[in-house]
Amino acid sequence: RQHRHTFGQGVLKINQSKELLRHSGPSGFGRILVARDGLADAAAQRDPDGNLLTLTPTGTHGLTHWAIEVKAPSLDVFFRFYHQALGLPRAEEHPSAVAVGDSLIVAGIDPELRAPGSTNALEYLGLRYFTIQVFDVDAIHAQVTALGWQAPMPPTTFGSTARIAFIADPVGNWIELSQRASLTGPLPTD
Repeated sequence: RQHRHTFGQGVLKINQSKELLRHSGPSGFGRILVARDGLADAAAQRDPDGNLLTLTPTGTHGLTHWAIEVKAPSLDVFFRFYHQALGLPRAEEHPSAVAVGDSLIVAGIDPELRAPGSTNALEYLGLRYFTIQVFDVDAIHAQVTALGWQAPMPPTTFGSTARIAFIADPVGNWIELSQRASLTGPLPTD
């Protein structure tokens, strides 16, 4: 079951599983940052699964909505994937981020970071993937895989609601590409 919560122009999705999810070591995601008006300083806290959430004053490093921090071994590797392969624009006010609408994806640099083995992100507790809404899942999936990046799940259509695929960034973080019919019109079939 998926619970969807609107947050500005974004949606926070919380998946609830019938199966017992496994604990795993930390994922390649660092933290979620949420811009809040009226804050003087950033305030960090953890959710019940141990994910780090930081409330930050609106406008800090250009953050006006929310951001997700993803770990990367270098800015070059981060930008090769998120900017060049996915085509996301560099954030104007944040030197180590790309923009996705009003939100940001921020690089958390760790030179010692190595890609984990292939795992199914949907089987573990905690923050394990995020979603980017696109107009053509098949085109983005083909673009990313043609450049040699991983794609753990090919494009699949779910009824007349959505067509999705999963791709993985350089350290194995899963990203859901979602093409929702309510936004893009009729969906292609498999």
